[in-house]
Amino acid sequence: MRQIHHIEYTPAPDIVHEAAGHAPIIVDREYSNYLQRFGEVGAKAMSSKKDLSSIKRFATLSILKEQPNSDPRKSREATKLVEHRQKNLGEPSEMALLSRLHWWTVEYGLIGNLESPKIYGAGFALIDWRIGFMSRAGREKEPLLSRRD
Repeated sequence: MRQIHHIEYTPAPDIVHEAAGHAPIIVDREYSNYLQRFGEVGAKAMSSKKDLSSIKRFATLSILKEQPNSDPRKSREATKLVEHRQKNLGEPSEMALLSRLHWWTVEYGLIGNLESPKIYGAGFALIDWRIGFMSRAGREKEPLLSRRD
């Protein structure tokens, strides 16, 4: 569960995000079919030892950030390890690429046109200020896929 100092956003997975972010949209047939197909593809994707190391390091960091009275020194050390791993991943595996796709769709996706994007991701669904931030005039937005002339 979220700590009071992370009430708007927590770096760790929690039930608030799952229940308020994902649950309301999972009943949509097209969306749930997408998630099922995504899971089927993900189950067959190749991963690497670096992927597993990154996941473990990020999980450790998330736990440290959500523990009441955690040692700030350990949190800084864990942050450095995560940053180091992210900078030294090398060629991304199939699993890493799918992870990125998931992050920018299911978690933080926007759909529609560039002038008036709509919320698609569960991470945006919880926090109104993020939508305001994304929709400010002058904020650069680019389509995921560019059309070639």
